[in-house]
Amino acid sequence: MQARAAELVRAQPGEAGRTAAIRQVLASLRDGHSFYMSAEQLSARQSRSAAAGKGGAAGQGGPRPPIAAAQPAVAGFPRLLVNAWVGDGGAAMTDAALRVRRELSAALGDGACGLIVDLSANGGGNMWPMMGGLAPLYDEGLIEAYDNGRGRRTELIVKRGALYSGDKRLPDIDLPPLPARPRYIAVILGARTASSGEITALGFKGQGNVRFFGVPTAGATSSNQSIRLPSGGLLALTTSRLVDRNGGV
Repeated sequence: MQARAAELVRAQPGEAGRTAAIRQVLASLRDGHSFYMSAEQLSARQSRSAAAGKGGAAGQGGPRPPIAAAQPAVAGFPRLLVNAWVGDGGAAMTDAALRVRRELSAALGDGACGLIVDLSANGGGNMWPMMGGLAPLYDEGLIEAYDNGRGRRTELIVKRGALYSGDKRLPDIDLPPLPARPRYIAVILGARTASSGEITALGFKGQGNVRFFGVPTAGATSSNQSIRLPSGGLLALTTSRLVDRNGGV
């Protein structure tokens, strides 16, 4: 693999060769999640995200949908869409988590005994505002854990309706309480459910009042470590997998 990567660098000097070599190595891992973005691609992505955040177009797909949206009840059961969301920590993540909690509360406002959580179009991004906003729907205690395969395990825990990664609350703010907690939850999955969308769903696995519906997901229930390279590119390398509360995947 080293020899093949060196050939690619020699064939295309500069960023093109580096990108080709890095992607060749990542493809050999076959983890389905690691990826590389050149400095130019990363800049373009950040520009699109900034434009979408201001109500502009997010590429050819138009404006980026909100992270969450309450839908009208069907046959007495409200539906909450939870969409992909890309962003860093700080104020943006706080606002995103608040949006999830507000929309969840709006969906439950009529006192329905059940709730449909639709993750079928959630391709991932930052999981913390998704799971933090939904935290009261999860059972208290351990819901899943990061396992790096080398003996290190970081648990995701719900305590008093808030999400914790180890001892750290995420997001670290007091979100509004829910008007009620539904007795039954249906989680909708799809082929586009990936990465953080799958991890959000995994938190419900093994919970007695939850049922899953849909089709198999993308299979990226793993965690990437972001590494900035001297070229300005971003290497997202899979370093751990997520396991459910019972140790399964």
